[in-house]
Amino acid sequence: MIERKPWLLLGWACLAIAAVPAFPAGGGFESGIWSGEGRPVIVAKADLAVRSGPSLQSPVLQGKVIKKGDGIEFIETRVRTTEPGTLKAVRTETLKVTSYGESEYLSHDDYYAKGVSKPIKVKAGEPCEYLLYRAEGYHLIRIGREVMEVMDLDKHFEVVTPSTIEWWVGVGLGAGKKGWVLITDDIAGITRSF
Repeated sequence: MIERKPWLLLGWACLAIAAVPAFPAGGGFESGIWSGEGRPVIVAKADLAVRSGPSLQSPVLQGKVIKKGDGIEFIETRVRTTEPGTLKAVRTETLKVTSYGESEYLSHDDYYAKGVSKPIKVKAGEPCEYLLYRAEGYHLIRIGREVMEVMDLDKHFEVVTPSTIEWWVGVGLGAGKKGWVLITDDIAGITRSF
């Protein structure tokens, strides 16, 4: 009979878990901040389905529709990078960035309160991930697992492949409930309020 040693199995399990990164490079990213300057003012160009979560895989909420021509008053926003783009540094240089550490989600509050300014060195040809355009010339990128904001992306990086993003807004449904609507240029007219 084989003697079972629970500590050995536990050790192998811990080793296996430690070998899998919490969020590998190339994984998705989400932000609780809309892209662009000013608060978006959104009007539906078509009837829009309301979903239970900010994902195309989330179920559509029956009987909940934003009608064509209606303004969309949102209470939350979620910009989802479903596929990060690829950037390549154009030269070896030191950049001043704002670091948000290792994260798969950057909330509105953390964006404004937790960023740390620091220099980073990039080498010519070094790849990194392009997450999304933020506003006023700032972009979010990821090097390794660290999320950073960089100014004037096109001066420092070549975009090899663009990122794929979805912009969702959370709408109040009453009684403390919320639904989510996907916003694209072809289904919603967007202006800005300053």
